[in-house]
Amino acid sequence: MCQASALAVCLLLSACQPPKARDFEVRLTTQPDPARVGSARMELTLPDVPAAAISLEGNMAHAGMAPVRAQATPTGNGRYVVDAFPLNMAGSWVVTVTARTDDGRTLTTDVPLEVFAP
Repeated sequence: MCQASALAVCLLLSACQPPKARDFEVRLTTQPDPARVGSARMELTLPDVPAAAISLEGNMAHAGMAPVRAQATPTGNGRYVVDAFPLNMAGSWVVTVTARTDDGRTLTTDVPLEVFAP
């Protein structure tokens, strides 16, 4: 009984930890806005990251869906675009943005995205 109680306390305490800090700031917008099921244009602004190769990975919270991946194209001044990111299901998504900088760093951050039915 004591072991079960101790395990429950440990699980509760670990769930109360603050969210992981982001490696960098990213602003993500979609066209259409709000995001809808189908192909979306993703526009990203990374104001504090020097020139970088940017990749995106979209995931949903439930099991069984394969991640969606894309490479972003730089458009200048810390801005990047993905012309056709396939949002194939409505619901809560997490888009993981990874930046590989020219100085060799790899930075990641998660951006929540709500996708609505068409």
